[in-house]
Amino acid sequence: MLKEEDEWRRIFGRISEIRAAQSDRGMSDCAGKASAHYCDQGACVYHAECLSISVLISQSFP
Repeated sequence: MLKEEDEWRRIFGRISEIRAAQSDRGMSDCAGKASAHYCDQGACVYHAECLSISVLISQSFP
């Protein structure tokens, strides 16, 4: 398997972990879905990580 494929599997696996944790905490399970580099869930403990992931995805999959 290519190294890049492994990296994407890791990223999407992390998104799944964050979404599950968000759901468990009663939050919107929106990790990786921020658009235009904006997320209105500023109180979320995953906010910064989620925005970084969203930017990466938007740049890689326009």
